[in-house]
Amino acid sequence: MIARATWALAGLLLARGAGAGDAGFQAWPPAWSSASGARVALTGFVQLDARAFPGWEVAGAEASARAETAEARRGRLGVEGEWGRIEFEVEADLADGDERLKDAWLGWRLGRALRLRAGRFKPPVTREWLTGSRRLDFLERSLPVRALAPGRDWGGLAIARLADFELHAGAFAGDGAADRSRAETTLAVRIAWRGPRDLELGASGSVGDVRADPPAAAEPRPRGIAGDAPSGFRFSEPRFVDGRRRRLGLDAGVALGPVAFAAEGVWLRERRRGQGPLGDDLPDEVARGLAGSALWRPLREVSAKGRRRPARTLELGLRFERLCFDDAGPDAGFASAGSRARNVRPAGAEAWTAGASWWPRPWVRLVANLILERYDDALRAPEPGRAGNYPTLAARLQLALP
Repeated sequence: MIARATWALAGLLLARGAGAGDAGFQAWPPAWSSASGARVALTGFVQLDARAFPGWEVAGAEASARAETAEARRGRLGVEGEWGRIEFEVEADLADGDERLKDAWLGWRLGRALRLRAGRFKPPVTREWLTGSRRLDFLERSLPVRALAPGRDWGGLAIARLADFELHAGAFAGDGAADRSRAETTLAVRIAWRGPRDLELGASGSVGDVRADPPAAAEPRPRGIAGDAPSGFRFSEPRFVDGRRRRLGLDAGVALGPVAFAAEGVWLRERRRGQGPLGDDLPDEVARGLAGSALWRPLREVSAKGRRRPARTLELGLRFERLCFDDAGPDAGFASAGSRARNVRPAGAEAWTAGASWWPRPWVRLVANLILERYDDALRAPEPGRAGNYPTLAARLQLALP
């Protein structure tokens, strides 16, 4: 039923956009407004993905060890609007059976410098995580952001602007309402400075406590963070954790004419109290990741004032990403990949991604990515003994409402 609903939404977007043309498409989606300033509009997009994994398999595992070869990756549909100082958004994903509801929040503008928001949305950690899925430069978010950023949850947020600075500070019921690894009450904050040439520097972080399943549980499950490569291969399994979970993120972005650069680093540390085989404390687990990308828009257009600016019809990009897991204790004794290991055997993966995006129409986007993965531990790679390279070819058709 989920697949049928997603394909029906894709058909609606395609038929409506193709029949209306660019000028008519601006009248779609349905929107309502009043003289008092109230406005309600329909929003949505569909992403249909296809992947191929030439020249490699996952030894001794089913195909589920990698991402689907063809899938409706996202099928978002929602409404957004405002009335005076009040604004709201509700969005669901018809293609996501685990987390159907995405955003559902109500906001208040207390002035040009302060806004408040309450409901379900993303905690403000990392720049890329706060970028909408339909506006990503590549098919998926980078390794560290996808694995280490907190998921959507219920909470409250204050957004303050002062000169060139913007501060996001919020409290949430957890760090991922649909995640098995969810922590309890989580505090999150991000501060960003915006300068000339679209320069942006940001720092963010979160803190919350994770509670392990009780010892009396019939089948206790680990609540740690897992590491999945862009292909979907899991190179680091979640571990049993209990206690404080902390995140720190640093990010930067700048545009120099038709070329834009972005970089991001994310660190996560979580405690493992009482999670040893004998109920003893284990050294904290630590995860570190970084990503850097360059984006080139070779086509140019002339703005209304005669100044040249990048045209959003073709983009070429290159990205490097890396993520690794280890523990904070001494490298002594037998190193193990077990979920209760005292000396965690380091696990890491990195990838290079070359991508291209083309907008034949404002509401249609075609994306193609070539991804090459490598693994630090050749024995824990998809084909044991071969650290890399593991190629993935991925393509996407995106249909979106304005």
